[in-house]
Amino acid sequence: MANGSAVAPAGAGAASGTRGEPRERAILSAVIDLLGEAGYAAMTMDAVAARAHASKTTIYRRWPGKAELVRAAVDTYIAARVAGPHDTGSLRGDLLAVMQAMGGHLTPDFTAMMSGLVHAMRTDGELAASLRSMFDRDAAAEQIIGRAVRRGELPAPDAARLASLVHEVIEAQVFRQLISTAGFDDAFARHVVDDIIVPLLAGTTALRGPRNNRKER
Repeated sequence: MANGSAVAPAGAGAASGTRGEPRERAILSAVIDLLGEAGYAAMTMDAVAARAHASKTTIYRRWPGKAELVRAAVDTYIAARVAGPHDTGSLRGDLLAVMQAMGGHLTPDFTAMMSGLVHAMRTDGELAASLRSMFDRDAAAEQIIGRAVRRGELPAPDAARLASLVHEVIEAQVFRQLISTAGFDDAFARHVVDDIIVPLLAGTTALRGPRNNRKER
């Protein structure tokens, strides 16, 4: 048992954690503000500490470096703006719900911040290593496909591959829409879901099944 643990008052750890939550939120919010104002290269731990009214010791105790702090701030920011994928009862409904939420999430300030981080990743290996998995995986797509598998709408063995496909398609279509500055309305959401994703998932699972069956014979 670690020194001091035996004499700590009951509930002290929980109380300390509760008190630390507002401080953590202030630090992560300061990071987002400074990224938007100055960009990653110009953002310093001193500036974050000053903006959040926190000590650098407090920051480094929780995050070992600037890259990890930025990753935590971006993750928290996205989670606060995009609620977990709502279970609508169908694969199509879940996909539409996510696409319809894009408009409120992809604000000009957010896209400018993320563009700046992508640019910084090209020259900062530590930042690239910290953020890469955020671009490679899509928790929302994994949850949607997982629910579709449990409903029997999609085959379980293909879940990981299909979630990756959904992520790639949405990412590509969103990027295309941002470049064209066409906006994110219901028509765009239905186009991506009904004309691209649903037919793709139906086609790829139908085509994959016979090949797998032939291999097993």
